[in-house]
Amino acid sequence: MCDMHKGPEFLLVLVKSYAANIAQRLAIRQTWGNISNTHIKVIYLLGYYSVVQKMIDLESYTYKDVLQGHFFDIYDNNMNKTAMAYQYAVDHCFIIKNEQPFRNKSSKWYLSREEYPYDYFPTYHAGGAILISMTIAKLLKTAFPYVKYIHIDDVYLGIVAMKLDIPLQKEKRFDLSYTPPLRLKNVFASHGYRDHRQLLKAWDVFLATISINSFTDLNKQ
Repeated sequence: MCDMHKGPEFLLVLVKSYAANIAQRLAIRQTWGNISNTHIKVIYLLGYYSVVQKMIDLESYTYKDVLQGHFFDIYDNNMNKTAMAYQYAVDHCFIIKNEQPFRNKSSKWYLSREEYPYDYFPTYHAGGAILISMTIAKLLKTAFPYVKYIHIDDVYLGIVAMKLDIPLQKEKRFDLSYTPPLRLKNVFASHGYRDHRQLLKAWDVFLATISINSFTDLNKQ
């Protein structure tokens, strides 16, 4: 999937996606993932889900942008997706991708004392999107086998980064909440779209906004 690139400047966008969200992935391919630049590649990270496996096989054959791991596609395996992403990116490509632990057993973010005995998490980037260099990606990939696994992938990356003494920087243009379409030109990534239809609508508004701004800029020249 990275054979198109032979030079030093390459952006790989790794998208963690639930296997059954085929329509959402198609929406991305029709919007911001529809990139003709040969120095940018979008790859979707999936686990295994037997109900839609034949459709995923067809999707992978058609678009050649699906990376599927040998684990079930459930929330608790999100860290497996993240590790798979770093493993693949470091081996084959160039890559771009203080809270208290939840002790309530009903939470999907629940961690027992046995899994994580400390009262606070280290600083970490919550969900959404991150931007890292190839140098940092190699360090993280090398450290994964030596740091105790927890299923909350963004927290786990924070733990590994802390052990490697890698500083984290906050960037407000990575928005963890839903960003209104008219504001998309001011962000790098936006989280919280309910379904693929909302993404498609937002993309149309975004493109219209960019076109209007470009026309306005030309008139100022």
